[in-house]
Amino acid sequence: MRVRLGIKPERIWGELRDYVLSAIGPAERETARQMAVDAAEAVELICTGGVGKAMSRFNRKVPPGEEASS
Repeated sequence: MRVRLGIKPERIWGELRDYVLSAIGPAERETARQMAVDAAEAVELICTGGVGKAMSRFNRKVPPGEEASS
């Protein structure tokens, strides 16, 4: 079992690995912080409510430009 965090740039310039391994810019820090919070909540729910419940809550697609609500 794993909890996976994903990122994807709006546009890919050059190698994707360079983007993934680059420093997080100020505009992306809040998104990264929220991803870490969501991941911690997912792990807690896996432990207390089971994998199925966590998957139902956290494995959803969010349209581009919209924030995920918790």
